[in-house]
Amino acid sequence: MTGELVYCLADDSGLVVDALEGRPGVHSARYAVEESDPDAPRAVLDQANNDKLLRELANTPPALRTAKFVCHLTCADHERVLLESSGALEGQIGYGPAGDNGFGYDPLFFIPAMGRTTAQLDPLDKNAISHRGQALRQFVDALRSQ
Repeated sequence: MTGELVYCLADDSGLVVDALEGRPGVHSARYAVEESDPDAPRAVLDQANNDKLLRELANTPPALRTAKFVCHLTCADHERVLLESSGALEGQIGYGPAGDNGFGYDPLFFIPAMGRTTAQLDPLDKNAISHRGQALRQFVDALRSQ
């Protein structure tokens, strides 16, 4: 690798729930890992994560069920961080799943302004507003301006 320029692009995304002091956060994908086989299919892990989230918020009133999806992208070489970007999508955690699109917490993540969960959105509509889409568009803009 001597003389080669190597870049690394990293993405971390998660769900931040205000009533849970930011949990599940960076542990979003494996939030309920102790309740299921860590090698279980994605759908099984997603269901366990959603079930745990709903249990933890069971006595939380609607006004306090605020949450956001967050994504952070970072590009680095072997010496320094070259570029970073972030995106966030604000919403609330519903009381039960709604919608068949998406994955993870999408069936529970309600966007009041749209009156739907992210799992009820068409994929193109979701990508237009999603935390990952925001972070990626910001990243590309910053890359183009360098």
